Amino acid sequence: MTIRRALLISLTVVITISSVIVTAISSWSLRRDVFREAQERINSSLRMMQTLYDERLESFTRNIRIEILSLSAESCCSDSILGSLKRRYDLDILNASNLDGTPMYGDYPDRNRLSPLESDPLWKKARSGETVWGTVQLDSARLVFEGGDTLIETVMIQRASGNGILQRGLFMWFAIPVFDAAGDIALVMYGGRTLNHNDEFVDRLRELLF
Repeated sequence: MTIRRALLISLTVVITISSVIVTAISSWSLRRDVFREAQERINSSLRMMQTLYDERLESFTRNIRIEILSLSAESCCSDSILGSLKRRYDLDILNASNLDGTPMYGDYPDRNRLSPLESDPLWKKARSGETVWGTVQLDSARLVFEGGDTLIETVMIQRASGNGILQRGLFMWFAIPVFDAAGDIALVMYGGRTLNHNDEFVDRLRELLF
């Protein structure tokens, strides 16, 4: 083999290897850009969903608060008035307790049952005078306290594995202080809407995003 031929072969090998490397780098860069763009779209959709969710939760919390502020603690809270507000805002829970957590008005099935409200951070903030909202998960014992077997049946869902029923509820939740004529906090009104079977809201998010 002549020196010239050897050089040509070596040059060809170098060019081939370089082409392979360039192609591999370009392919990797393209995939990286595609993945980055997909992740950015996902993040944008998630931020939009969070914004829509927060706006809806804040909106019905503030609307209920406006109605409560127009009434005194004595006139705003009765089983019938809470029932009316519950139906108007399509809530699954709307109850009112005094400041030590004792059930006062709403759908409590047993008002002598030991109250679990001291473990509810949103209820505790409202007891201090702040109107608050967020997302909470209520276990079966809390569901029984708030609404009994009827509420359990409303929120229970089949486990994904198919083994049994899940008796917990994920809720859009709020808590609102109710003041008496002297300006002191007399009661805490709280409640929310379960997300377990909220197909209408999920469909609305899907329509807006996709």
